[in-house]
Amino acid sequence: MFETAVDKGQTYKTTTVTQKIAIACKVPSFLVFYTPGSQHDEVTRFRIKKLTPVESELRVMNPPEFIKMLKILQERHSNDCVLAEVPFWVSL
Repeated sequence: MFETAVDKGQTYKTTTVTQKIAIACKVPSFLVFYTPGSQHDEVTRFRIKKLTPVESELRVMNPPEFIKMLKILQERHSNDCVLAEVPFWVSL
Protein backbone atom coordinates (compact mmCIF):
# COMPACT_ATOMS: atom_id res chain seq x y z
CA MET A 1 0.00 0.00 0.00
CA PHE A 2 1.38 3.42 -0.94
CA GLU A 3 0.82 6.96 0.28
CA THR A 4 2.15 9.34 -2.37
CA ALA A 5 3.04 13.03 -2.57
CA VAL A 6 4.93 15.32 -4.90
CA ASP A 7 8.46 15.78 -3.54
CA LYS A 8 9.01 19.35 -2.42
CA GLY A 9 11.85 18.53 -0.05
CA GLN A 10 9.58 17.68 2.84
CA THR A 11 10.66 15.03 5.35
CA TYR A 12 7.23 14.21 6.75
CA LYS A 13 3.69 13.47 5.62
CA THR A 14 0.84 12.24 7.79
CA THR A 15 0.19 8.59 6.94
CA THR A 16 -2.01 7.44 9.83
CA VAL A 17 -4.88 6.08 7.73
CA THR A 18 -2.56 4.30 5.29
CA GLN A 19 -0.72 2.63 8.16
CA LYS A 20 -3.93 1.51 9.88
CA ILE A 21 -5.35 0.01 6.69
CA ALA A 22 -2.05 -1.75 5.90
CA ILE A 23 -1.89 -3.24 9.39
CA ALA A 24 -5.51 -4.42 9.15
CA CYS A 25 -4.83 -5.98 5.72
CA LYS A 26 -1.48 -7.41 6.84
CA VAL A 27 0.40 -5.81 3.94
CA PRO A 28 3.44 -3.52 3.96
CA SER A 29 2.95 0.20 3.47
CA PHE A 30 5.19 2.91 2.09
CA LEU A 31 5.40 6.67 1.84
CA VAL A 32 6.53 7.71 -1.64
CA PHE A 33 7.62 11.23 -2.52
CA TYR A 34 8.08 11.57 -6.28
CA THR A 35 9.80 14.23 -8.37
CA PRO A 36 7.96 15.01 -11.63
CA GLY A 37 10.04 15.36 -14.77
CA SER A 38 9.69 17.85 -17.59
CA GLN A 39 7.09 15.68 -19.35
CA HIS A 40 3.64 15.39 -17.76
CA ASP A 41 3.92 11.60 -17.37
CA GLU A 42 7.57 11.45 -16.29
CA VAL A 43 9.01 10.89 -12.81
CA THR A 44 12.74 11.43 -12.32
CA ARG A 45 13.24 10.42 -8.69
CA PHE A 46 11.54 8.76 -5.74
CA ARG A 47 12.15 9.06 -2.02
CA ILE A 48 10.63 6.07 -0.28
CA LYS A 49 10.08 5.20 3.36
CA LYS A 50 8.66 1.91 4.58
CA LEU A 51 5.92 2.59 7.13
CA THR A 52 4.75 -0.88 8.17
CA PRO A 53 5.37 -3.43 9.48
CA VAL A 54 8.72 -1.86 10.46
CA GLU A 55 9.48 1.79 9.70
CA SER A 56 12.62 2.68 7.75
CA GLU A 57 14.49 5.84 6.80
CA LEU A 58 13.78 7.65 3.53
CA ARG A 59 15.69 6.12 0.63
CA VAL A 60 16.29 7.73 -2.77
CA MET A 61 15.53 5.61 -5.85
CA ASN A 62 15.56 6.25 -9.57
CA PRO A 63 12.64 4.92 -11.68
CA PRO A 64 14.32 1.56 -12.61
CA GLU A 65 15.13 0.90 -8.93
CA PHE A 66 11.54 1.70 -7.94
CA ILE A 67 10.19 -0.67 -10.61
CA LYS A 68 12.52 -3.41 -9.36
CA MET A 69 11.25 -2.87 -5.80
CA LEU A 70 7.63 -3.10 -6.99
CA LYS A 71 8.34 -6.38 -8.78
CA ILE A 72 9.96 -7.83 -5.66
CA LEU A 73 6.96 -6.78 -3.56
CA GLN A 74 4.59 -8.38 -6.07
CA GLU A 75 6.57 -11.64 -6.08
CA ARG A 76 6.63 -11.81 -2.28
CA HIS A 77 2.92 -11.08 -2.08
CA SER A 78 2.06 -13.63 -4.77
CA ASN A 79 3.78 -16.33 -2.75
CA ASP A 80 1.48 -15.66 0.24
CA CYS A 81 -1.79 -14.56 -1.38
CA VAL A 82 -4.52 -17.11 -2.05
CA LEU A 83 -6.05 -14.76 -4.63
CA ALA A 84 -2.81 -14.10 -6.54
CA GLU A 85 -3.87 -16.18 -9.54
CA VAL A 86 -7.49 -14.98 -9.63
CA PRO A 87 -8.03 -12.21 -12.22
CA PHE A 88 -9.34 -9.06 -10.51
CA TRP A 89 -12.49 -8.96 -12.62
CA VAL A 90 -13.69 -12.36 -11.33
CA SER A 91 -14.69 -10.81 -8.01
CA LEU A 92 -16.55 -7.85 -9.55
